[in-house]
Amino acid sequence: MQTADPLAILRSTQGPGLPVFRTSPDDPDSENTLATALLDLHPDHIALTVLDQSGARLALRVDKDATA
Repeated sequence: MQTADPLAILRSTQGPGLPVFRTSPDDPDSENTLATALLDLHPDHIALTVLDQSGARLALRVDKDATA
């Protein structure tokens, strides 16, 4: 089985139909990507990374034993 880089998939700008990551002002549906979120689920924590068009990165980690 072949594995792929999740960020490369989420930042896809090519392929059939509309790409996942879009910045073109003349899209056929007038929609563009504001940010991409990557959610990693682990047995003991959840990690969330958000990347915007400039490449800025925001990361958050929530541990299983965190109190609400």
